[in-house]
Order: sequence, then structure tokens, then C-alpha cells
Amino acid sequence: VRVINPFGFTLKQSTFAFQSALANVGETWFARDRSLVPFVGDKIVTLDGYINDLQYVGDRMIVSLDGIGIAVIDPNDDFRVLSQKPVTEKVSQLVVSDNKMIALVGDAVKAFKITGNAVDEVKTLDIDGQIIDIQNRNGEFVILTDTQIVILNTMFGVKQRHYGNFTAFAQTEDHIFVSSYDGKLYVFDNNFVLRKHAI
Repeated sequence: VRVINPFGFTLKQSTFAFQSALANVGETWFARDRSLVPFVGDKIVTLDGYINDLQYVGDRMIVSLDGIGIAVIDPNDDFRVLSQKPVTEKVSQLVVSDNKMIALVGDAVKAFKITGNAVDEVKTLDIDGQIIDIQNRNGEFVILTDTQIVILNTMFGVKQRHYGNFTAFAQTEDHIFVSSYDGKLYVFDNNFVLRKHAI
């Protein structure tokens, strides 16, 4: 029997603060103030405003910048700005699914459509409570507030909703796990059938 050495991991010794990160196969970018810093390599890209969040939309990046709003940039063309959508309030989170996007703008949740490089606001969504997190799920959107969890369909309509006093959520392919202030774990399956567990 031939014994081989197991796989090992090496920790990178450098650390730095960043406000957002975007991973893709073979590359990861960190937003640090106004700069995009690669995990590997030394090319640092400086944008025109403080970067709050960034996502991929196809082969391009979409970024939220203080004082500017939302910009679409091309990482394959020296990070050239392809379009800008002026937004006066802070855009603190972006979640993209195909050509649709949800953004947290100030305290409001707004829906956008992306056509080519153009970003157009569709509507402001009526979501009660303090926003905790927004995530993509199978092409739809999951929004968690301190008072409810909402699943929006691809047309930004409410598909499912459940009320509670929530603190955080995570998801797998088959389930959404939501924690509550009262120490319970809410587990929703793909049909939004709920099971509760004491933590």
C-alpha cells in the first residue's frame, strides 16, 4: 500500500480591512475604500468613490459608489466605466440575478432591471422592518428583516412571506435557516414548509 501525503493548507500571512469582497473562479476582489484590490497580483484599481458593494453581472462588475450611485464597469477592459445610474442616497447592498437586481438604497429596498449596460429602477418594494440581509436563491430574491422573511419572484412580486422576530439567515440548496430573537431556528424547505427548533 502506497501512502501519500495529505493535502495541506497554508495561511496567507497578510491581512487588511475591506468593506466588501467578490469571488469568482481564479480571482477574488476586495473593496477597500475607493480601491479594488486583487487577492492575487498587484494591480490595484481606484474608482471615483468609496465602494460599498460589488457584484458580477455577466462578465462585467456592478458597483455601488458613494456620491455617484451604481456603476457598471468592465474588468476585461481596464475597469472602464460602461454606465452610471445616479443615486443620491447610500447604496449599501447589491444582489444580482440574471438581468434583475435588488439594492438597499438608504433604508429602502429597490428593484432594478439591467439591460446591456443600462441600470433602470423598476420600483421601490414595500418591505416592513429593518433590513438584515438580502440574498439570491435560485434566480429569486430572499429578503430578511427583523420582522419577516420574504421571497420575491423574478418579477419582484412576493412569492412567500413569514413573520417573526428574526436576526440572521443562511441557506443551502434545499433549506433556508432563520434564527430568531427568542432562540428558535426556523427551517424552510423549498416549498416554504416551516419546521421550528429550539436552539
